[in-house]
Amino acid sequence: MPKLSKKDALAKETKRARKSMKRVPRMPEQTPEQLERFERDRRVELTLRFKHTINGVQYGPGRVGLPNGLVATLLEQESRAEEEVERFRGTRSAIIGAGNRVIMMAPELIETAVAGMAADPYATLRG
Repeated sequence: MPKLSKKDALAKETKRARKSMKRVPRMPEQTPEQLERFERDRRVELTLRFKHTINGVQYGPGRVGLPNGLVATLLEQESRAEEEVERFRGTRSAIIGAGNRVIMMAPELIETAVAGMAADPYATLRG
């Protein structure tokens, strides 16, 4: 048997190696609708400060995994909730009146209300 040159031996070895490799099946082409559904259904981790309910499903507070399609909605709700908390903070005060009832009012009216309650603790506050 004649001896093969280095070039021929390398070619033969390469050919044998290619035959022994397993063929990897190609992924089928995906339609734009399939890609859109995949992106929408992909899970994303997010940390929420407040509790949110969408279609009866509760998310947060804390770290939650949620579908990619809900991320924008929850971030918008989180932003609105944060704005409401900031708006409410410092603009309202409460007094506990007779019968342990809580009376919400503007901070600038507190002194007047307390003075009125000291005079007549069972008076109703209007305002």
